[in-house]
Amino acid sequence: GWFSAYASALLTGNAEAAAECFLADGWLRDILVFTWDTRALEGREKIANYLSKNMSSTKIFGLKLEDNEHFRPAHFEFASRQGISFGYTFETPIGWGRGFVQLCQEPKSNAWKAQIVATTLVDLKGYEEPSERHIEDYVKGVSWPVHYANYKAQVENNPHVVISKLS
Repeated sequence: GWFSAYASALLTGNAEAAAECFLADGWLRDILVFTWDTRALEGREKIANYLSKNMSSTKIFGLKLEDNEHFRPAHFEFASRQGISFGYTFETPIGWGRGFVQLCQEPKSNAWKAQIVATTLVDLKGYEEPSERHIEDYVKGVSWPVHYANYKAQVENNPHVVISKLS
């Protein structure tokens, strides 16, 4: 239920609804998703202000729960809080991102709210980092260690930039 409400708020650009998905003392940690900067915001009001300023320029869509074994929903306990943590993936018009969430129950209402949501842009569309498999396809069967060793030797023997110390 929490993920559906949060995803809906992001998809519709509703900053207030997104902020309501957080505990009163919850955190949003954003790395390059909503701005080309890193932000850490504590509290619904700061989160709502940040999102209202930046959601219109950053459309988030395609939210899916992460199926990676390390980011599947899991129980956690930390200090006096316990809850559920999980990861998700999403897209923006310029790239792909990942998010990590820790949910706890709000003390008064027992509603599930985010203690932490961390987002990061992991790849830019059109400038994707090559995967090992992709590189092997590209270099026609040469293994990644051999390809990388050849690349490194080429760069070291034919540098594009020469740095010299001025006296």
